[in-house]
Order: sequence, then structure tokens, then C-alpha cells
Amino acid sequence: MLLADSHDAQFLSGLRERRLFELAEMYCLDWLRQETQNGMAESELTLELIRTLALHAAHAPADRRAALWASARKTAADYLRRSPAPPRAILIRVQNALTPLALGELSRQEAEAGVIAAADLEPARQALREATSLLEGLDKELTREIPLRRRTPPRTGELTADELFGLHQDVQLQLARAQRNRALLAEAGSDDRRALLLVAIETLNRPLAQLTEDDALRAAIQLDLAQCRRLLGEPATAGQIAAAIDQPGLSPDVRLRARAERIRAALAQRDLAAAKQLLEQPRTIADQSAGDLEFARFEALLALAGSAKEPEAKSYQEQAADAAKSLDEGFGAYWGRRADQLLIASLPRGDGTGNVELLSRQADSLYQKRDFERAIAAYDEASSAARSAGNLQRAFELAYKAALVEQQRGRHAAVASRLRILTKGLASHAQAPAAHLLAAWNAAQASQEDPAAAELYVELLREHVSIWPSAESASQARLWLGRLTESRSDLAGAITHYAVVAPASPHYAAAIAALTSCWRQNLAKMAAAGQPTALPASEAIRFFAAAAQRTSPPGGVERAATLALAELILSYEPSRAADAEKVLREALSASNDTPAAWRTEAQSQLVVALAAQPSREMESVDVLRQIGSASPAQLFAVLEGLTRIAARSSGESRRAVAATQLAAVNLLATSRQQLGAKEQLSLGQIEAEALAAAGRRDEALAAYARLSEAHPDDASVQAGFAALLLDSTDRRQLEQALDQWRTVAARCKPRTTRWQQAKYSVALAQFKLGDRAGASALLRYILETPPGLAGSEWEAKYALLLKRCQP
Repeated sequence: MLLADSHDAQFLSGLRERRLFELAEMYCLDWLRQETQNGMAESELTLELIRTLALHAAHAPADRRAALWASARKTAADYLRRSPAPPRAILIRVQNALTPLALGELSRQEAEAGVIAAADLEPARQALREATSLLEGLDKELTREIPLRRRTPPRTGELTADELFGLHQDVQLQLARAQRNRALLAEAGSDDRRALLLVAIETLNRPLAQLTEDDALRAAIQLDLAQCRRLLGEPATAGQIAAAIDQPGLSPDVRLRARAERIRAALAQRDLAAAKQLLEQPRTIADQSAGDLEFARFEALLALAGSAKEPEAKSYQEQAADAAKSLDEGFGAYWGRRADQLLIASLPRGDGTGNVELLSRQADSLYQKRDFERAIAAYDEASSAARSAGNLQRAFELAYKAALVEQQRGRHAAVASRLRILTKGLASHAQAPAAHLLAAWNAAQASQEDPAAAELYVELLREHVSIWPSAESASQARLWLGRLTESRSDLAGAITHYAVVAPASPHYAAAIAALTSCWRQNLAKMAAAGQPTALPASEAIRFFAAAAQRTSPPGGVERAATLALAELILSYEPSRAADAEKVLREALSASNDTPAAWRTEAQSQLVVALAAQPSREMESVDVLRQIGSASPAQLFAVLEGLTRIAARSSGESRRAVAATQLAAVNLLATSRQQLGAKEQLSLGQIEAEALAAAGRRDEALAAYARLSEAHPDDASVQAGFAALLLDSTDRRQLEQALDQWRTVAARCKPRTTRWQQAKYSVALAQFKLGDRAGASALLRYILETPPGLAGSEWEAKYALLLKRCQP
């Protein structure tokens, strides 16, 4: 407009041409903070800021536009709210009117491309009506003001009469533009459309009658007039007007726009030969190009590609693809988006012969429009075309995109099937393993609604580690296989999968944690069932020994492996307690920045390792007392470890372990209430057993008596109390043990392990009390009454005691 030749306007125009909108906005705002209020520079910068925000909105994604439009309107409103009005307020008012005009025009273009439904166009109509109203008001005001200004000199800062005249012609041009856009929102061929176009022509003819032949604005008005004539169904006239403008001597910008209009006029006449000739004209004038011309060329190339036969059609498709890319890269998102939207109108041929890039852009546009069904079809067609052309890399990418769209729609089974077929067909593609893993993930999601998909999930994971055993994704697949197998209670199978997760994989830490849990559970399960644990425990110890030494100094994975290694040694190979002590001490001394929680747990295990070794009980107690930050739960875990060692100890070793147990119990004295009820009960039993092992029998009996009274229904407590009473030579205690064991036996299910223990203990109490006949009868009855004890751990014990009962 009037200030187009100023230094600031030229600089900001350059920034906008390069789509550096944020930088242009920042430039305006920075200078506006420094400018004098109501000065010429302030009005110019405010004008440029509004223009920049509106253009930024046109180029921005749909979800960011509203804030930019609103910011442009607010900038104008804030400026115009001043009293008295700034001298150049009318310039801001004109630019403010152009903001809703730009909004409505953009919405109209997107409606033509199918991005906005016809039912959702009311906001666009409202914006154009507002722009029309504002421009009509300015038109009337300027018509009145210009004669007055010619008679009265302007005040400081105000526009001269000639400047107002130039502004008036521009306002009429923009008013015609608003009227033309409103016409295009009316139904094609309707009276409303025709009437609004005729009004726009009348509006354009008014400034044409006043402007001289050499006025720069004249050609721009004639171009809009040509466009209106074309839209009225007079493309020949439009072409003639545009051809008259595309002449040497006029500005490159106007000539390039005229060239674009000539192409569109030829297309409107279906004169493809003329359009083809126009495409041969230069695309630049004086090194200047225009997005509008490039877009018109793109329209023509698509039309020619649709009407031509092979191989000419393929050539036009390739040129159209290049034109679309040029629009996007050379003129910004606004033009690139318009090119993509135009592609939506042309569906894939379905024969795999279309241009890959055009089909890909079309698919992207359909996806942005959320027309997922057609987007998938377009991606598939583009992939097929790429495959036909031998471009397997592109074919893979496009087929993968189609699968991702399916995934967004929640169609997980379809995604799994698509990706499985794709990756097995192109297994050597660099992204095939990752895509196949995604297929497995989708199968897992599908299994939540369709149990049958669970088996597909397993198949895909096994298939993955078979086809790509060395890929990084194979470790993820193995981890998932392990978790699935573990969820099915197949702990040994889960261990097999977890154990082969690659140490370099980011999933290795999760595998180590899972292996620790699975091996712990599986070994405990085997021990409870009376199965030998030596071999699997040795295997687990070897695995964690290797894992603990993987890096030096140890990291999180190595520290976790060290704890698992020590626990397994102490639980299943306690004779190697010195080895557990060694690895724990090495890990503790390797670094001073180890996590406090890990350090406490390692020291807790060290307590157990020391207690398991002869004559090391004092050291174990010292280490135990050094764990100042141990929580009640951690101290309880130490006690459980000591209890496992105690179960395998006897004699002096058992007494040494008991000393450490009692020291731990004392440390828990003030915080045992923080433990759960189950843990508190176990703590009481551990204390009673440790007191007995330490030779403090009376205290142990008293502790068990209290527990027995407080927990009359707990079989473990009652059996423990009975066993302590039975381990005596005192007749009163033996009689009490006999009664206690009879009570336990009566409350146990027959033939269970606890029942067999209770019956044996009843017989032993009778034997120790001198009732050999009663003991013999009980033992013989249980041994001989079907099913007897054949094959059980108690058969030999019963037989031996029976032999002792014989005279």
C-alpha cells in the first residue's frame, strides 16, 4: 500500500517471502516498543504487523490459525481504540478489513478442495460479510473525504488527498475481491453467484474509469476483472484481458499473475493445446517468480496428465510432481497445501501406473483431511506404483504409512496383517524389523478384544526372532515373548526368552529384572515340589555372574545382577557364601555414587553372606548395625535371608546365624509396627526360632506361647510351638507337645505334608513319653492304610521311628 517503498516495509516483505513470520513479528514488536505513539513509524509497523500475522495464519496449520487471526484483529483494535484517533488510523482500518477477507478466502479455497464441508462454511461467509461491510464503509468515507482534503491541507501526519485517492482505489479493488469470494461460496450456476460477480465487476469498473493508463494499480484491477469474467463463463474474454496485461513495461509481479490467468482461461475453455503452449513460456521475469503462476502451471499439468495417453501422461505426471514440490519448497506451506488439496479431487487410477510422488501427496492430503479410507487407498496405490517402478524403498515407506493410518483408526488386526505381509516380502529392508515388531504390538492390542489374536501375537514374535535374530528389535521381541510366557505361568520358558536378550539392548535391564524374579519363583516352586534345584540354580548363578561383570565400573544392570547372584548363591549354594561376600564387596567398593537403596540392599545381603560363614557372626552383626538407612522392609528381607541360611545350618553355625538374626530383630524393635500383619507374625516366629537356636530356650518358649495364644488358627505358629516343645526331655513339655501336635493334626487335611508331620510328631512324643505301643500302632496304621506313605519324604522317617519302637 502507501508505505510499500519504506525501508521497514521492504525488509519485512523479504522476511515474509522467506516465510520467516515469527522473525518479522518480533521485529515489529521490538520497534513498536520504542516508537513514539501516533507517529508515522508506529502506524507503518502496526500495519506491517497485522499484515504479517494474517499471512502467517494463511501459511499455518489449521490448528494454529485461529490464534494468529485473533492476534491480527486485536493488534488493529488496540491501535484504533485510542482517543483521539491517530492521524493515520485509516490505514490500520483498511488492513483490519483485509484480515477477515483473507480468512474467508482461505476457507473458500479449502472448501473447493473438499477440506471444509459445505455445511461448515458459515464462519467463512460471516468473515467475508464483515470484510465487505468494513470495506463498503471505507469506500463511502473516502468518497466523502477526498474532496474535502483537496480543499483543506492535511494536519501533521495525515494522508494527502492524492494518498487518500490511491488508498480509495485499493479499497475498491479489495471490496471487489470480497464480493468475488462471496460469489464463489454461492452454488455454481446460481443467480446469487452471478449477481455477486456482476457487482464485483461494477466495483472494479469504478476505479478503472478514474485511473490513468500508466497507473500501477490499473493492471491489478484488470486482472481481477479478467478473473470475474472467467468465473461468469467468459474465459475467452478473460484470456484476452490477461494477454493484454502480459506485456513488457509492466511490473514482473503483474505479468506473472496475468500469465497464470491466461493458463486458467485456456483450461476453462478446455483448450489444452493453448494451455500446453502457455506452459512453455518463461516461469520467471527479471529473476522474479510467483506462487500463483506455479499453481496455475500445476493445474494445467494435472489436466494434461489426465487427458494424455502413455507415455506422455507419465511425463506430465512427473512434471506435476516437480511443480508440487516447487510450490511447497519455493513458496511455502500455503501454496504447497493448495497443491495437495487440488490432488484430492483426482482419485488414484488403481492400476499402479500413477506418479508415485503425486499419489503420495494426494494420500497425505487425504490424511490431513481425515478421509482415512481414501488416504489408505492412495497410499496403497502409491506403494504399488513405486514397486512397479522398482523403487522398493519408497514402496515400503508408503505401505508403512497406510498401515499407520489403519493403526490410528484402531484397526489393529488389519495393521498386523498388513505389516506382516509387507515385512516378509521385503525382509531385507532396513526398517522391516521395526515394522514387523509393530505388527506384533498391534496383534497384542487386537487380542484384548479377540482372544484368537493372542496366538497371532505369539506367532509374530517367534517369527521375528527367527527372521531377524540379530536385529535390535529381536531383543524387544524376546522380552515380550518372555512376559507372555511368564503370564502363562511357564517360568522356565520365560527364563529361556529373557536370557537371550542382548546385553547391548536397551531392554537388557528389564530382562535382568524379569530373570531375577522368574528364577527366584521357579527355584522356590521346584523346591516346594521336592524337585532337585542344584542344576537350574547353578545355571542361574553362572548367568548372573557373567552379567555382573559386563562393565567396569558396574552400572545399574550390573548392580542388579550382583544382587541376584548373591541371593542365589546364599539360597542354593550357601557353602559358597564367601563368593557372595566377594562379589558384594567388589560392587560396593567399585563406585561411591551408587544409589542409596541399592547400597543398603547390597549391605543387607552382605550381612547374610557373612552370617553363613563360620566364625563371621560378629562381622555380620557389625555390618548390620552400619545399615543406618535400612527400612523396616529391608531389614525384614535380611531376616528372611538369614532364615534361609539357618534352615541349612546346624550346631555352631546355626547359633552364629541366630546371633545375627536377633541383632536384626533388635534393630526392628522400634519400627516393627510399620510392617504388615503377615510380616509381623513372621518376625515373631523368626525371633522365637533364633532364641531357641541361641540356647535361650525359656525365652523362645515364652515367645512361642504368646504367638500361639495370639494366633490360634495359624498352622505354622502352632506347629512351630509344638516342635519346640517336642525338642525337650522335660516330661511336662513333652506332654504339652503331644497335646499341641494332636490339635494340629486334627485341624489339618489328611495326607497333606503338615498332617504327616503332625502324626509323626504325635508318635515321637508318645515314644519319648514311653508309650511305645501307642506310637507303634499309630505309625503302622498310617504306613499300612492305603494309600500309605510310599514315595513320600516321610516314608523313611516313619519306618525308622517304627523300628525304634520295637522291643
